[in-house]
Amino acid sequence: MDPKTLPGRRARYGPCVGVGESVRVVSFREGVDPERVVRARTDPHGGALDFLRVILATFLLGLALVVAATVYVVVRGLELWREAKRVGGNFTTELALFDERAVRTERLLAEADQSSQALIAAQERLRISIAQLQVLRGALESDRRRLRWLAAFLPPR
Repeated sequence: MDPKTLPGRRARYGPCVGVGESVRVVSFREGVDPERVVRARTDPHGGALDFLRVILATFLLGLALVVAATVYVVVRGLELWREAKRVGGNFTTELALFDERAVRTERLLAEADQSSQALIAAQERLRISIAQLQVLRGALESDRRRLRWLAAFLPPR
């Protein structure tokens, strides 16, 4: 076979040719057997099988990545669901404690309000008692001044 024409090769500026057609060879490297090149290029299944193997390997790698990503997402989703349940339980517990404390605070405020009203009533009674005491002391002092002259006739204690 003439090394200048090889089946399955395109000419440098020529149209695309099919397998088995002869084309002009542009250049060969030294030490490369043109017959070997011709056999590799004209093998109807060798190149196609390599291409199919690459496609299959890529597809399997992609499938493995999809399966791994799905497993990862499912595991993370379960962890998120468990965490949400735990946080929801904690939140409910804290909310119940807050509600209990709010009820207790409301009860203590009501008791403080009642105590405050009782204190105001006691202060009013105290003011009235102090006023009555001042009236009685004023009367007693007035009577002492009026009866001071009797002290001369009474025996000493």
